[in-house]
Amino acid sequence: MDTLDLLVSSGTVVRPSGDPTLADIGIRDGRIVAVAEPGSRLPAVDTIDARGLHVFPGVVDPHQHVGVGSGVEDYRTDTAACARGGVTSAFYMTMAPNALYGDVLAEQDAAAAERAHIDYGFHPVLMSPEHLGELPELRERFGTRSFKYYMHFRGDEGAYLGVSGTHDGRLYETVAAVAAVDGLLMVHAENPEVVWVLADRLRADGRVDLAAWDDARPPFVEAEAVRRVAYFADHAACDLYLVHMTTRESLDQIRACRRDMPELRLAAETCPHYLTHTSDDPRGVVGKVNPPLRRAEHREP
Repeated sequence: MDTLDLLVSSGTVVRPSGDPTLADIGIRDGRIVAVAEPGSRLPAVDTIDARGLHVFPGVVDPHQHVGVGSGVEDYRTDTAACARGGVTSAFYMTMAPNALYGDVLAEQDAAAAERAHIDYGFHPVLMSPEHLGELPELRERFGTRSFKYYMHFRGDEGAYLGVSGTHDGRLYETVAAVAAVDGLLMVHAENPEVVWVLADRLRADGRVDLAAWDDARPPFVEAEAVRRVAYFADHAACDLYLVHMTTRESLDQIRACRRDMPELRLAAETCPHYLTHTSDDPRGVVGKVNPPLRRAEHREP
C-alpha cells in the first residue's frame, strides 16, 4: 500500500452498525482508505496512537445558529469548537426576514468560506411568499435542499425578528413548495394559540414566575403540532424533519404517524439540554428555553 498521510492506530472504532471493534484507520487526502487489523504497521507520514480511546466518524450537526454573538465571526469560533469536539459538518439556520435568500446565502457562504474550519451548509428559514418563490433558484444555485419553518410564529410571536405572523394556509403552501423541489422541511412544532390562552390564565392568577413559562407550554401543545404538520407533509409528499422534540407525547405521535402514514419520510431530533436538564430539578428552575424544559419522565423512551 502507498504511504498514508495518517494512521490512527489500535483504537476502538465505532461504526453506524455492529459492535465497536479494535482497528487501525488509514487516511489519505482527507479520506479513509483502509480499515485494518490493529497493529497492522501500515506506512504513514504521521501516526496517532489511539489505544484506550474510541474512534468515531465525524459528526454531522444539522441544527446550529450563527450570528447571535459576534456576527459572521461566529463561523470562525463555532466551527473551531465543532472541530475540537469531533463535529466535521454543521448546518446553520439562516434568516432573512426582509430580504431574498439569493443575496443572503451568497453573502453568508462567502463569510463562512473565509472562516470555517469544517464543512458547512445552510437551512434558509422560510418566512414569506417571496421566499417560497425562490426555492427552485436556491436549489439550482446553491444546491439547497433543506429549509426551516416556525409553526409558532403566529400573531406577533416573530415580531422581534421582523417576521410577520403565519397561519395554517401558509404552512400548507410551504410544505407543498418544499415538496416541489424535492426538499426537506425542518419544523419547530408548537401551537402558540393555545399557549396564549394558558399564559393569560396564569397571569390572571398572578403567575409571573419563571416556572409559568413552562406551565404555559404543556407537552400536548407540541404533540398536537407534530400531528398537524405531519398530516400536511404526508398529503403533499414532503420529507419532514422535526427539530428539538421534548415530550413523550410528541414521540408517541411520531410513532403513530409512521404507522398511519407509511409513505411519509419523517425524522426527528432532540437537543442535549432536554436530556441533561429538567423542569422538576430539585434546585428549581434551571433554564428558560423554547420549547421549554420538561419533567424527567419525558427523557424516557
